[in-house]
Amino acid sequence: MKYILLICSLMLLNNATAQDLRTVFKAIGSNSVKSLSDYIADDLEVCIGDEQDLYSKSEGIEVVTQFLTKINVKSCSQIHKGASKSKNSAYRVGKLKGANGEEYRVFVYYERKQIVELRFDKS
Repeated sequence: MKYILLICSLMLLNNATAQDLRTVFKAIGSNSVKSLSDYIADDLEVCIGDEQDLYSKSEGIEVVTQFLTKINVKSCSQIHKGASKSKNSAYRVGKLKGANGEEYRVFVYYERKQIVELRFDKS
């Protein structure tokens, strides 16, 4: 009986975490990247166009927040997702629109359910 409860608890925890990871595009679309801090790894690779760097969690959040503020985000939505065979890593791809009509492809890469890379490529 204990094993059944443990398995059910782990399944619920895994589902809740997966659900929370799906909110990444909502957070980007509302420029509230800080709300994702529980899901961002201690080191975050941020790529915006041709500029790419590895930041601490807090620095990475600040860089992304400044970028989203600069383009004045209008909307952001997920268009695709995938995972490795081992399920240790996953990615999500989205579309980001700025208020001036700019469009970006957003790539979010996860390892062990933590965001390790955020990439914004102009479409």
